[in-house]
Amino acid sequence: MTDQAPYTDTSGIAKPQQVTTSIRRERRRVRQLRRVGREHMTSWGLGALADDVELLISEMATNAVVHGKARSVGFFLSYAQGEVRIEVDDGTPGSWPQLIDQDTGRESGRGVFILDSLARSWGTSADGRRTWCTLSVHSAVP
Repeated sequence: MTDQAPYTDTSGIAKPQQVTTSIRRERRRVRQLRRVGREHMTSWGLGALADDVELLISEMATNAVVHGKARSVGFFLSYAQGEVRIEVDDGTPGSWPQLIDQDTGRESGRGVFILDSLARSWGTSADGRRTWCTLSVHSAVP
């Protein structure tokens, strides 16, 4: 199920553009979230950010699928006040992603490096269930 917020309320005041959905905790479902991200970036006029958003969603959602314990993975994407925010909830308290030194021989562990490289800011909720990141819109959109 996907919920998309309206662009304006009845007073005509712009509201944040957002979408919330969830997937079963299966690797093959991550592509659904990538598609949701790309489609919304395009529909919100932020196509210049679509590749970065898609990559960040892929890394964050894959991490949630691999390391989470809940049956589903929650997803939230929003655009407001010059910022895109991505949140992924793996449903597992106490699982904090960490930036590690990159070793070319490692087959995993690059997701947080990519997150740290592309996002303006990122972090986790206090309980470790939710990982979030933000991208600045004004630097990517003409």
